[in-house]
Amino acid sequence: GWDGYVGLPVSFTCAQFAANVIERLYTDALPPPQLVPMSDGTLRLEWHMNKYDLEIEVLAPYEVVALRTDLITEEEQEIEVQTDFTELAGWVSDLAAVRQPALMQVEG
Repeated sequence: GWDGYVGLPVSFTCAQFAANVIERLYTDALPPPQLVPMSDGTLRLEWHMNKYDLEIEVLAPYEVVALRTDLITEEEQEIEVQTDFTELAGWVSDLAAVRQPALMQVEG
């Protein structure tokens, strides 16, 4: 009931796997993610920077769902990850790149 309702505590195995995910995806170019406990006992890792929102939900060991929103194009992508974190690592690398919105062309 930590959330004022019936929120479950984050399980040790979920927290431990989330720490492993952070370690696996770590890059010096990014700050640590925000850690958001979920009321179902899972844990979400979040970054909001460089015109991206990236949310990684650690549901259990080897059960991860990631959602990326590109705030420039408003495109949303979702992937499920079990053991191959290659695509998710690319998303994390994209966060480190400073992006500028496309300039509007003015006709004269």
